[in-house]
Amino acid sequence: MPSFMSSFEDTSPFFFYNGIWTAGSSSDDPLTERYSESSYMATSQEGASLSFRFHGSSVNLFGSKRASHGTFQVNIDGQIYPLGDGRPSSTSEEFNATLFTASMGQTSHNVELVTRDDRRFDVDTISWETAIGEPDEPLIVNTIQDSHPDFVYEPANAWSTRPPGVESFSGRSGQCVFQPQGAAARLAFRGDTIAVFGPVGPNCATYLAQVNGSDPRRFSALKSVSRQRQLLFWAGGLGAGSHDLELRMDSSNANNQIFSIDYVEVYTTPSLGGSFDGLPVAIVPNQTANPVTVVPVGFIVGLALVSVVAGLALIALVIIFIMNRRRKRLHQQYDSATHEAQIPSPATLTASPFIQRAGNYSNSNIASPHTGTGTTPSDTTSGQTNVSNGNITYHKSRDLVATPPPTTSTSSANMTTPSGQSARFSDVPPPAYNPV
Repeated sequence: MPSFMSSFEDTSPFFFYNGIWTAGSSSDDPLTERYSESSYMATSQEGASLSFRFHGSSVNLFGSKRASHGTFQVNIDGQIYPLGDGRPSSTSEEFNATLFTASMGQTSHNVELVTRDDRRFDVDTISWETAIGEPDEPLIVNTIQDSHPDFVYEPANAWSTRPPGVESFSGRSGQCVFQPQGAAARLAFRGDTIAVFGPVGPNCATYLAQVNGSDPRRFSALKSVSRQRQLLFWAGGLGAGSHDLELRMDSSNANNQIFSIDYVEVYTTPSLGGSFDGLPVAIVPNQTANPVTVVPVGFIVGLALVSVVAGLALIALVIIFIMNRRRKRLHQQYDSATHEAQIPSPATLTASPFIQRAGNYSNSNIASPHTGTGTTPSDTTSGQTNVSNGNITYHKSRDLVATPPPTTSTSSANMTTPSGQSARFSDVPPPAYNPV
């Protein structure tokens, strides 16, 4: 069967302190912040006791172990356990230390812790394990807010929906009553175990709680410090079927005291009904600690709307990104085309080099070096120069227009051809190439 561990603070009204107990504070103890929720209950009186009743199979008491602490003893259902020591096993102090743990049968148990000397002793948190339902089935946890229609407040005009500190209540809603004239809150539920939560503090009242018409039990939410979401009442082992819870303000309260209700948790399984408001409830896997509370429908709807809006926003961002990318690409193509249109075509230049005509020259031709005979070949694809028998032939690879040199010269040079003939050439430089 599914089991779960319930853990509660030392300031819960469900725990009864007999004798002289005080709440720890940072003004008296600089190490108070090392306790759960920075709170604990402490005593230095021998015979001071802590007691409570629960339905389950194991129980654990937690507190600190410090050098100044004394001894204690635990009694469960009349069985007295060995003496416990509140001092640490080493020189260092221990916090959230296990003071006592025990396992027993799955049923209702009465637990009492008693101090055995006048040394200091403190309690931080208390937990117990409970199993319900059949083997291998899941645990179902329902959270019922104070505003649920299954809650009935009588008389209606005696209850207010604005208790002090409501902003820190679960769901920012709560119910409170100021006058004790028979004001009561009733809840019909289906489940094996129920836990009621509310605030405690200097102005909180005592109240009565009962299930299925059993003898009412008196609890007190009057504490020296204000705390929210404390355990006001707990009942287990109720079994299958419908059950009735009644909370009533104690008629002995003064007029300035307040009794407030925050919310209720109901633990059940499919074999025990497993329904809420006549409809099946969400089922959580079997677990041994910290059961998961059913998520409210309003929260699911809100989460779905946020998801839809986020999805639409993501789609819009993708579309904008694609459009910007296409626009950038078009701009790049337009800029490239414009740049190409503005670049002028490279200019073409035609050079007209000087072509020295071939011919035979003698010493008598010094003043007229160009009177010899020669031919300009028609083949313009070769770049070779041939000299034979006094004939000089140039072969150029370009179609060029020759500009003859001047007919007079200021100096000359002699050249002997391979056949032994002499030729004189003007040393006047050829004309520059002129583009056509």
